[in-house]
Amino acid sequence: MLYATSERSPFDSFLGLRRDLDRLFKEALPIDASRSVPLAFSPTIEVEENDTGLTLRAEVPGVEPQNLNVAIDGDVLTISGERETKFGREASFANDGSRHRSERRFGKFSRALRLSDQYDTEKIDAQHSNGILTLHIGKKDAAQPRRIAVEAK
Repeated sequence: MLYATSERSPFDSFLGLRRDLDRLFKEALPIDASRSVPLAFSPTIEVEENDTGLTLRAEVPGVEPQNLNVAIDGDVLTISGERETKFGREASFANDGSRHRSERRFGKFSRALRLSDQYDTEKIDAQHSNGILTLHIGKKDAAQPRRIAVEAK
């Protein structure tokens, strides 16, 4: 004869925790679960430092230079703009049965980075080429390394 037992697996509490975390992330992240693609466009950023300053590259494919804004407020550098669809927002959501799937992202975006005090916010150069926004932010003169000559006596 078989009897049902009421013993719980040690993993039952982990499964409940996983369900709770899945629900939390599903509610917190702007993801359309049917497509698993973020709904908003946000450029990826790469930052490099050298002796003269900081070079920041942001991937902004499809964003025209006139739709980009680079601003500095105190020690916060903000890159913002808008990536527009080729046919306009209304056309991308047309429900005439012709569009089966769209994974393109568009819309307004904003990225903010806090700069350390070693960078001179008056020495910022911005260029846009082939979908890449490149910013060079120079270091303050006092922050740049310098070589000190050693004299022999």
